[in-house]
Amino acid sequence: MQAGATSVIRFVAALVALLFVWPQQNAEAHAFGARYDLPLPLSLYLYAAGAAVALSFVVMAFAMRSNSIHLPVWTWTLSGRSVTIARWLAILLGTSSVAVLALITIAGFIGNVSPVKNIAPVIVWVLWWVGFVFATAFVANFWVVINPWDALARAFCAARLRLGLWPGYVPKSYPERLGSWPAAFLFIVFAWLEIISGFGELPRVLAWLIVGYSALTWAGCGAFGRNTWFLKGDVFSQVLSVYARFAPLSIERATPDKPAAITLRPPAFGLIPKQPVSWSMLVLVVAMLATVSFDGFLETPAWSACVKAIETSSWLRPALIALQGAGVNLLKLAETIALLASILLFLCTYALFLRAASAFGGGAVGFASLSRALVLSLVPIAIAYHLAHYISYLLLAGQFIIPLLSDPFGYGWDLFGTASYTLDISVIDAKAVWYVAVSAIVAGHIIAVMLSHATAMALYDDTQKALLSQLPVTVLMVLYTMVSLWILAQPVVSL
Repeated sequence: MQAGATSVIRFVAALVALLFVWPQQNAEAHAFGARYDLPLPLSLYLYAAGAAVALSFVVMAFAMRSNSIHLPVWTWTLSGRSVTIARWLAILLGTSSVAVLALITIAGFIGNVSPVKNIAPVIVWVLWWVGFVFATAFVANFWVVINPWDALARAFCAARLRLGLWPGYVPKSYPERLGSWPAAFLFIVFAWLEIISGFGELPRVLAWLIVGYSALTWAGCGAFGRNTWFLKGDVFSQVLSVYARFAPLSIERATPDKPAAITLRPPAFGLIPKQPVSWSMLVLVVAMLATVSFDGFLETPAWSACVKAIETSSWLRPALIALQGAGVNLLKLAETIALLASILLFLCTYALFLRAASAFGGGAVGFASLSRALVLSLVPIAIAYHLAHYISYLLLAGQFIIPLLSDPFGYGWDLFGTASYTLDISVIDAKAVWYVAVSAIVAGHIIAVMLSHATAMALYDDTQKALLSQLPVTVLMVLYTMVSLWILAQPVVSL
C-alpha cells in the first residue's frame, strides 16, 4: 500500500506542476468577441473548486456509514390502455424520426454544400449530438423510442413476418467476447470525425456517413437480431444509454420477459451499478470523458505550444518533410495521435489511481472489480464537461435551425417566413459561459465523488476499508476538477 501511495503522490505532484507551470499564453476566444475579466485570479477559482470537491468527500464520509443504500424509486408498469397509447406514440415518434433522418440524408446529398446553409449538419452536430444528449442526460433516454434505425428495423421485421419471408431465419448469438468493443471503437472514430477530420460537417460527406452507418447498423440487426444489436453493439444506443443512467426517468421498452415501464428515480441513481461493468464498457466510458476533454484541450495554449515544438523539432524534421511530401496533413496527424494518446492517458491514469484505491482498501476488493464498478461514477463529469464546453455552441449555432426550417436545402426558399433570421450573439456571453462551466464542473465532480463513495460502500464489507479506498479516487477527482476548469478557461477568460 505504501508503494501505491507513493506513486499516487508523485503523479499528483507532476500534474499540479504541469497545471501551474505551463506558459499562460493567450488562446483564441471560442465563439466570443471578448473575454471575461475574472474578478479574482484564475488560480483561486481552481483551488476553490478543488477544495469544494475534497469537502464533498468529507461530508460523504460522515453522512454515509452504511453499505445499504435506500433511495425512493417509483415504477409505473404500462398495461391495458396505457400500452396501446404508448405503442401508438412510439409509432408516431418513430415515424417522425425516420422523416427527419430522410430529410437530413436528402439535404446532405442535394442541398447547399455550405454547412451553415444546409439543415443536415445543424441537426446532426448541434441539435442531436449536443442538445439531444442534454435531454438524454437530464430527462430520459428518448432514443429508445425515437431511434429511426430501430424504427425502420422494426417495420422491416413486422413486414417480413406478415409476408412470411425467410421463415427459417434465426439470428446468431452475439459473441460475449465482443461486449461493447464495437461501440467503443466506433465512438473513437466518431470523435475523430467530429473533432479532427474537418469534413464531418460537410453535407455530402455527412450524408455518405449516414448511409454507411445505416448499412452497418442493419447488418448488425440482421446478423444478431434487432434487440441484441441495439442493446450490445450499436454505438449511439450504448453511448446514450450511459448518459441516460444519470437521468431521473428511465424508459424500459417491453420485452418477451417483462412489460414496458417508466421509472422515476433520484438523478444519477442509475449510475450505481448492481454489478461491475465489462472492460469494454469501461473503455467506452473513459473514452467518452477523454474525447470531450481533448476537444477543449485543442483550444488551449498548451496545445499550440505542442504543435510549435513539433514544427521546430530538428530530429522530427526529416519525417515531417517526408510525410508532407506524401500529402499527409501534418496537423490532423498530430491531432489524431494526440486524441489516441489522450484516451490512453486517461485509461492509464484511471488504472493508476484505482490500483492505489484497491491497495488503500487493503485489497478486500481487487483492482479489476473496483475499477469496473467505479467507472460509471465518471459519467457525471462527462456530462458536466459536455454542458460546460458546448452550451455556447448550442445556444449560438443552434439558432441556425430557425432560418433553415424555411430553407432546409439552402435553395433560397422561405417556407415559414424565417429565412431572414439573423443570429443573436447576445444570448450568452463569456461571463455566463465561465460561471456555467464552474458550476457544472464542480457539481459534476461532487456528484461523481458521492457516486463513487456509495458504490464503494456497497462493495466493501468493512466501512473503514471502503472509506480508505476512496482517498485516491477523491484525489483524482480534485485534480481533474482543477485541470478541467483550467482547460475551459483558456478561450473564455482573460489570463
